[in-house]
Amino acid sequence: MESAAANRRYERLHEALPYHDGTFSSWAKNPSREHPYHFKDGVTVWVAPEDLTPDDDFLSGRAARP
Repeated sequence: MESAAANRRYERLHEALPYHDGTFSSWAKNPSREHPYHFKDGVTVWVAPEDLTPDDDFLSGRAARP
């Protein structure tokens, strides 16, 4: 249940600009030569009983915004 919720949250964060340049710092609405990667490419969102990386903020905060 928590994993599904985290995945939905991650998807919502990137629905407007789903493609990036490979560095996760430059985002675009459509795929292109400069932005060929979808936000889910190579990414696995999983949950643990304890926050193993409390400073990553990938679902909130500055790091989450494309």
